[in-house]
Amino acid sequence: ADSVWAQGEAAVLPYAPELFPPHLSGAVCGFSITGDTLYFVREDSGAQRLVLYQALRARGKWTKVQPLPFSGVYNDQGARLTPDGKRMYFTSDR
Repeated sequence: ADSVWAQGEAAVLPYAPELFPPHLSGAVCGFSITGDTLYFVREDSGAQRLVLYQALRARGKWTKVQPLPFSGVYNDQGARLTPDGKRMYFTSDR
């Protein structure tokens, strides 16, 4: 996250506020090798669970936010991509 100085103290600016509204818990899990796909976890407050998502970068904005096809039924979190970007490991309560 970026930071700015306000009255002598550092204030943290949220990363990708379009993906992480302040009323929902969420975290970045990783980026594709090319950097144009972001994987993240975000709270689904209606379903009361954590869901893994992907978003695509276009014209400086994260767009086309979609849950990953295997996520959404159970709590899925803590995802990490392998260095080659071919696999994702995550924890789940399934």
